[in-house]
Amino acid sequence: MNFLGESLALFTALSWTTSSLIFENIARKIHPQIANFLRVCIGTFMLGIVCFFTKRHLFFPTDVPLNDLGILLLSGFIGMFLGDFFLFKAFQNIGARITMLIMTLSPIIVALIDFIFLEVHLSLSQIAAIFITCLGVAIVIFRPHNSQNKLFFNFSPMGLTYAFLATLGQSLGVILTKLGSTSYDSLATTQIRLIAAILSFGILILIQKKGKELISALKNARNMFFICCGTFTSIFGIAALVEAFKHSNASVASTISSTSPILIIPVSIVFFKEKIKKHEIIGAIISIMGISIFFF
Repeated sequence: MNFLGESLALFTALSWTTSSLIFENIARKIHPQIANFLRVCIGTFMLGIVCFFTKRHLFFPTDVPLNDLGILLLSGFIGMFLGDFFLFKAFQNIGARITMLIMTLSPIIVALIDFIFLEVHLSLSQIAAIFITCLGVAIVIFRPHNSQNKLFFNFSPMGLTYAFLATLGQSLGVILTKLGSTSYDSLATTQIRLIAAILSFGILILIQKKGKELISALKNARNMFFICCGTFTSIFGIAALVEAFKHSNASVASTISSTSPILIIPVSIVFFKEKIKKHEIIGAIISIMGISIFFF
């Protein structure tokens, strides 16, 4: 059997696992706005090269329909500026492993937004999947108090808030992208969203007067190398997923690509010497099971 689509989806999951760990490390060394600005600039350039050598032969998305442009730019502002702004904050506070687990809620939030605002009905299996996924996340982030009938956070409440805001931003970005790119090239759509993020982060850096920090970051060859590596893996993870949808069932590909919270556990144990508790592993597995049910 040809498992090209499934292999590409697994490559996506591995890519996103790698990039999240790289950016967790970068977020602790460089100001998040600077790191994000450099990341989206490099990502736009990399996507431009891919788009130029594929069927469209355009470095920039100059062929985008004008009626789609506004909504795609808004999608980039919400998903790739606000979403990634909070994502890096979450990396700083609770690390990539827990942040990526909370990000598994993104398809659930997208489905709920579709249901509430776009009147897209949910099946019983999808409703069950929502509860199972949320249960898996709850098992990880909450702990019961031994002497009181109360639940407390296992991790920084502020960090968890940042992660939920990042997930919400990504989910809203997905909804807007779906509304604005029904027929336009997927990679070029991502490039437009990145351009919106470039403008937004650039304005924020100017307002915060962080030009010297930006120049300093550009001069640090080691940090720039890791930003390029993290950007490369995340961008081409997206490209691999787009291609995976062409060669396999979209539900299977989506499920496989969502396994980053499980893949990140052995990496965290082996390379970062993290002490991971049993309930965190169980919660991650339950969450991925919920996502699997949701996509089928």
